[in-house]
Amino acid sequence: MKLTNALLLIAMVSFFGTVNTATASSQNSPVFVVYSFWGTQQSPVLAYPGASDLPLTVQITYLGPLTLYDVNITYSPAFPLSSIPGQGNLTVFLPELNPGQELNLAGFFNISEQAKNMVYNQTIKISYKILVQVPQIGEEFFSENENVSFKVPIIGSYNIKLAGFKTVPIALYSGMYAGGITVYLTNNGNIIAKDINVTATFEKPLEPLNPSSNTVFISYLPPGNVVNFTFPFVINYQTQTPTAINATVVLNIKTPVNSYNISLPVQVKPAAYFHLSGSSYARMTPGATDEYVNINITNIGGYDAKFVTVTLLYNPVFSPYSPSSENPIIGASSINETFYSIAEGQTFTVSYVVNVASGIKPSTYYLPLLISWRQPPTMQTMYQVIDVPINVTSFSLFDGFQGDILYITAGIVLFVLIIMAVYGVRRK
Repeated sequence: MKLTNALLLIAMVSFFGTVNTATASSQNSPVFVVYSFWGTQQSPVLAYPGASDLPLTVQITYLGPLTLYDVNITYSPAFPLSSIPGQGNLTVFLPELNPGQELNLAGFFNISEQAKNMVYNQTIKISYKILVQVPQIGEEFFSENENVSFKVPIIGSYNIKLAGFKTVPIALYSGMYAGGITVYLTNNGNIIAKDINVTATFEKPLEPLNPSSNTVFISYLPPGNVVNFTFPFVINYQTQTPTAINATVVLNIKTPVNSYNISLPVQVKPAAYFHLSGSSYARMTPGATDEYVNINITNIGGYDAKFVTVTLLYNPVFSPYSPSSENPIIGASSINETFYSIAEGQTFTVSYVVNVASGIKPSTYYLPLLISWRQPPTMQTMYQVIDVPINVTSFSLFDGFQGDILYITAGIVLFVLIIMAVYGVRRK
């Protein structure tokens, strides 16, 4: 009988303990409110895919209704978050937690590059003990644990966009052997963009000016800001005469998160181009002065040229002739010849009077001419240098007297014949 009563008492204790525990778990279950924010309340930050070492604060508010004991709270980050090396999970222990009490978990986290701009669910584990009144036994501690979900926003992003581009100069014309392309980039996102590599790949006949001139590194670009940089290039024409070109520059923008290409068209427009057609001059000797040189030049380019000026450039061998009595200003003007318009395929002639340096060896020297013009339709100033070969020969005392020598020789022969005839008559 006593054994039966004892078993009945144990059953009653177990029954009421289960009921009280259930009641505590349902009607009096602890209520937690959890939310998170990046940075601090005074200085919030936006999290973004690929970010590292970002501070995250998880704030936990206990609403009650019971007092909790031996409370352990653990946050184990899940994708796309991960703790920085050496930090591990965030944990906190409280001997007692009362309704209305708040506590924080704070740490530094990395965000996966595979994350998307969205709000992710994270979970903290809370284990605790509650004091339950068990009939006929008294107060007993019962252990409970639960997982509480909270949300972590990853809504920051930077968006590098092409704001515009231009060539340098604005119009590229055939005959130019170098130029550049200026690119304007902006950050349309809501966070600072970092560690951006920009590379320009040139389609032939365009090539980078040097091996490192086609890459740019941007370490820092705030939202809304615009940066610009210029990629210089050279133009290697495939023909001896420069021609119009349509080429492409591919701009690669690489960030820690993604990489993409932008194609930029580059047009080299047709333009005038001048070629030496021929030249004529009297015999040039070292030290000669007041020598005329006539030069024929042809526009072999694909366009007309306006306001063409041909200038004789000073050099150590040939210098413009100027009489000592002439006004130096007038003498200087004699090195320039200007034409209003030179059509495509047209040949024109320029003439100069030059002096030849003395003391030079007989050889072929070059007379440099600078041709400048305005190129329609933009009327951009263009330049070209043409070298005219001039043959300088040695000086001879008999130069210019060869005809006279023939006459003198003939006269001497005639004189000798006459003397011989007179002498022969007298002997008879």
